[in-house]
Amino acid sequence: MWGSGFFNISEVSGFSGQSGISLFGSKATLKYSDNKLYGGTKDENSLEEIVIPPEFEDEWRVEQEFINAIRGKEKVKLTTFKDGLKYMEITEAVYKSIQTGKHISI
Repeated sequence: MWGSGFFNISEVSGFSGQSGISLFGSKATLKYSDNKLYGGTKDENSLEEIVIPPEFEDEWRVEQEFINAIRGKEKVKLTTFKDGLKYMEITEAVYKSIQTGKHISI
């Protein structure tokens, strides 16, 4: 059975708490916040930190991978060229929106 998830990023919402991702399942909950992973089952009283072994750690580097692929420095591993282009369109729209104070349609 699938659970539900919530993703919140805000620099202006009062009392929104830390940015993070929470996944709520029928048997357990996972929460990623402040570069740490927490988890707990419905039978436990609180979430405990789950230590991620170094061999499973990775960085989000989609933008760098996209640029390096264009320059022929590396092959795309996770993000296709089409997806990378969409990310760049979104990034540009955010920049334009900040500069103009207006909504930018993509």
